[in-house]
Amino acid sequence: MAFKEKVGVFETYDRARTGPRVDEKEWDRKITFQTANRLKEKYKLEFDRSKIIPTDTDMIDRLYQAGLEMLVEMGVFCMDTGRVIKYTEDEVLMAVAGAPRELTLGEGRDARRLAGRSFDDPRPPLNQGGPTGAPVSENIFIPMHEAYAREPLVDAIVNGVLSTINGREPKPGSPWEIAAVKGEVSMIRMAMARAGRPGMAMQGSETSLTAAGVVAADFPEGMRACDSHEVSQLNELKIDINALTFTAHYRLAGDIIMSEQMPIIGGWAGGVEETAIVDVATHLAAFIMVSADWHLDGPIHVRWGNTTAREPLMVAGHACRAVDRNTHLLLGNQYYTSAGPCTEMCLLEAAAQAITDTASGREIMSGNASAKGVALDYTTAMEARFMAYAARAAAGVETEKVNVMLDKLVGLYEKDFKTAPKGKTFQECYDVSSLTPSDEYLQVFDKAIKTMEELGFEFKI
Repeated sequence: MAFKEKVGVFETYDRARTGPRVDEKEWDRKITFQTANRLKEKYKLEFDRSKIIPTDTDMIDRLYQAGLEMLVEMGVFCMDTGRVIKYTEDEVLMAVAGAPRELTLGEGRDARRLAGRSFDDPRPPLNQGGPTGAPVSENIFIPMHEAYAREPLVDAIVNGVLSTINGREPKPGSPWEIAAVKGEVSMIRMAMARAGRPGMAMQGSETSLTAAGVVAADFPEGMRACDSHEVSQLNELKIDINALTFTAHYRLAGDIIMSEQMPIIGGWAGGVEETAIVDVATHLAAFIMVSADWHLDGPIHVRWGNTTAREPLMVAGHACRAVDRNTHLLLGNQYYTSAGPCTEMCLLEAAAQAITDTASGREIMSGNASAKGVALDYTTAMEARFMAYAARAAAGVETEKVNVMLDKLVGLYEKDFKTAPKGKTFQECYDVSSLTPSDEYLQVFDKAIKTMEELGFEFKI
């Protein structure tokens, strides 16, 4: 069908200023909830709680149609204007058709090809390791990121938040915010160079919250066009003008755009099936609203604040299979575990999500924000290493077998969320000078490997 122009961030902005007005409370409490619930009933969606990754292809296709219908029927709410950005189905499908089938992240010998894979692909997803937006102390910012860059099974870096710059708080809208975001990305570039991998890609920026700060991350010693430039959608099916503004910079600069969203299970959408519908809609919205090159998922549990409970894993597994089966879009997922570093629970949580992502067809994993990503310095490269091990153990394994082992794996830790151990800081887990993990953490790592082998996983490292 003929169309006037391809919809992207500029047309989205215009529609955000002229679309129908809606009260935000009505959007959250009525429109989102009722639409998700009605579509669940219309498409007869009821997930088997013992199967984190779906195998019923007819149900998978119905979930995709439900998500597509939700996006077209509802649109996206702009929080600044109180208006709804509407898209037609043809516009959405055209945006999806025009999305890239592969990307090159990074440059030179450290470049990595992000390309489509399927749920039964024997190749594991790319492994993007890093603090994942968790706060990191200024004095260990370089060593922590260098530890990730030193990991041979880490393909790219997902940045941490620089907690201070020259001892000052990087308050949004202040000169210190600009200094902090430039410090974040330049220090990570230095960390990569120190590890002998100067061409690695990064995902960021993470420290800045304003458009001015985000744009400031792009400079010769900072973020490059081949890095993943982040723009966040808001819960649920929302966006703000700030995000559209810096996305315009990304688009005009030729940057790789990564759109992320973390739908909340037990939030405005409702339960697992309803949130999965929203998640599919969110995936599709990324490629029309901000012309994303790839989408980063992250369903999160409203009570536990993690992405590794059974319900978030089910939403992620089902949404990915639905989008992967019906499109060629490049998909990732981000990791927030309840437990912290140097604990077996943390590693098992990360493994469960890596296995889910691998066996549902995602192209890239991004983590791990240990201890829910809120504690200062509570992330290490050992969690990213374990993600890589787990992904390789799951790649190419029959889905039914993966589901049985996953069910047992999640059962080992899901009863402990309320008392999840915080673990230890990076400084306690690593020799900060040599950047080698402690003997204690190596023992915990090996114990987690043994636990998974007892469940039937075969490691291929």
